[in-house]
Amino acid sequence: MRRLSLRILAGFLLAIAVYVGVSVYADLQALEAHLREFEWWLLGPVLALTLANYSLRFLKWHFLLGRAGVKAPAGLSLVVFLSGFSMGITPGKIGELIKAWLLKQSAGVPMTRTAPVVIAERLTDLVALMLLCLGGALIYVEDGSFAVLLIVCGVLVTAMTGVLASRRLLLGLARLLARIPLARRIAPRVTEFAGPMSSLLRPGPLIVTSLLSAAAWMGECLGFWLVIRGLPGAGAPLGLAVFIYAATTVIGALSFLPGGLGVTEGGMALLLVRSATHLSRAGAAAATVLIRLCTLWFGVGVGFVALGIYRLRHGGSWAPPPALEASAPPPDEASNESG
Repeated sequence: MRRLSLRILAGFLLAIAVYVGVSVYADLQALEAHLREFEWWLLGPVLALTLANYSLRFLKWHFLLGRAGVKAPAGLSLVVFLSGFSMGITPGKIGELIKAWLLKQSAGVPMTRTAPVVIAERLTDLVALMLLCLGGALIYVEDGSFAVLLIVCGVLVTAMTGVLASRRLLLGLARLLARIPLARRIAPRVTEFAGPMSSLLRPGPLIVTSLLSAAAWMGECLGFWLVIRGLPGAGAPLGLAVFIYAATTVIGALSFLPGGLGVTEGGMALLLVRSATHLSRAGAAAATVLIRLCTLWFGVGVGFVALGIYRLRHGGSWAPPPALEASAPPPDEASNESG
């Protein structure tokens, strides 16, 4: 618990540093002026689009649980799913494995069956975001180095999907890890995950979940577009807003920084200044701060509320065991599942 709490605290401290940096980049007085002039009523529709994102991603989560043979009541499944957002500022969102622990604690489901669901959920988000930014990359990317960065991201997402979808490759990876002294302890877990993981990423489920993810993330892209339009005189084509939001979210996720902090904000602000109409540094910074408030930070808040509801309903502590805090299921999970 202490280690996980320290990671969350580190995420908040990094966030403070990032937003101080954004304020310096934009000039604090100019940033305040743009925030004052923003059409604040637009935050209602933006938050509604964020909730639409959560709704569609919950459908995906529940579908994946069913594919994994986990029969959790819809109410419990929803509370557990939303609780994962509280870990949105852990590195690479790895803290979302808390969802596997909560299902083990409340429904007795072994984490070896639910951890692959969490991983497949995150991976299909990346696949969907790459698909959303693909069209815009052909139209809006003029900087060669940024094009290379996007290609690298695409290759990484494709490679991860290919490896995790193949039971044979996962078992081969487990054998390789077993020969490396520092990685030996991970090998048995990779072996256990091979079957469940590959079944979740077969072509049929992969297409369904990626399409659900694409529709979900399109909601937040639309919210980003509305935020830009809410700034006086600013404008951007919908396609550009979709591209910037999807691309910077993927890059932030693959940076494995807590919540993509710094990478996502910096990418958004720079791309807006270069590509949007009548948007200064201060305006781009205002748009970035507002959309992150309505997505990342709104989600973290929803997650902590859901954790509170979980504790009221199920009692006890939500704190995961030390093994989960180390980003891996406890070593006795295999025996629990076979028993």
